[in-house]
Amino acid sequence: MDAPTTLVQRLRQLADDRPDDVLLVHVAIDGTELAVTAAALDRRSSQLAGAMAAKGVGLGDRVALGLRNSPELVIATFATWKVGATPIPVRWDLPEWEVAQLREVIGASLQLGDDDIEWIRSTADAELPELADVLAPRMMGICSSGSTGTPKIIVSALPAVHNEVFSTPMMEQWRPVQRPQVVLVMAPMYHVNAFATLHNLLAGDRLVVLEKFDAARAVGAIERHRVTCFTATPTMLQRIADLPGVDERDLASLDFVLQGAAPMPPSLVHRWAGLIGPERILMAYGMTEAIGITALRGDEWLEHEGSVGRGIRGTEVRILDESGREVASGEIGEVFMRS
Repeated sequence: MDAPTTLVQRLRQLADDRPDDVLLVHVAIDGTELAVTAAALDRRSSQLAGAMAAKGVGLGDRVALGLRNSPELVIATFATWKVGATPIPVRWDLPEWEVAQLREVIGASLQLGDDDIEWIRSTADAELPELADVLAPRMMGICSSGSTGTPKIIVSALPAVHNEVFSTPMMEQWRPVQRPQVVLVMAPMYHVNAFATLHNLLAGDRLVVLEKFDAARAVGAIERHRVTCFTATPTMLQRIADLPGVDERDLASLDFVLQGAAPMPPSLVHRWAGLIGPERILMAYGMTEAIGITALRGDEWLEHEGSVGRGIRGTEVRILDESGREVASGEIGEVFMRS
């Protein structure tokens, strides 16, 4: 049986086979854009990995990435994997007391923030280092307070291995999806759904990453880059739907949009069904820990208004009472999922 391909090896494959392919387009707040090719991402992350190793970061360590959506965040993530460490994206705009709590919980060997941007950029002048071919034992970590309000880190139990499951479009549960995709990343990448789009990048999809969400900037990016899909919260979808003149904008490239994070108001479902068609809307219900997920398509929702769909990708769903017994259909209980 062949050894699995690591995330680092997969990036190297893309750099070797398709060096000039643009994997990442960053859209800054001022509207300027920067394109990053496969070869550039591989080279820059290796240079930064060498600098990280010089600071003592190594196999099994954790690296806290308090960087806003930027090429530097993506470069730093791959550099972290290249030294065998686990990247943990962190909100950059938290008050100092909360950042201090997170630092204590994360226990990172290296913490990067806005003050380190120039250091990251300065490594572009470094020679390419000789890096050992290592495998980070934990793929990633995500910060969450969950329902307790107490900072915690959800660390993946999986090693940093390339797995096509993570880049397979959810819409393929219903129909084939043409690849490669052009994926618009609107959310901050400290959130699991946005950070996970790096798996799409490794699958050969192009990421168009907004430094910060703005409805007008998002629609402009959709038109300019012929975006095929994105994930959004209901608030984001509402702001796009409320954009003056949006009904006349060109959204024809969108193959599907995935909505999560909160229930979608019925009026907003109908609004987006009018904008792009209900069969191109997906609504998902799950959790950061990825214990399970349910989903349904917009046309199914119209027939079962208020539903969160069925378990997909092997997810089992049970509604249980306080004693752990399954309740009858129509009765209220707690939702349990596993996959």
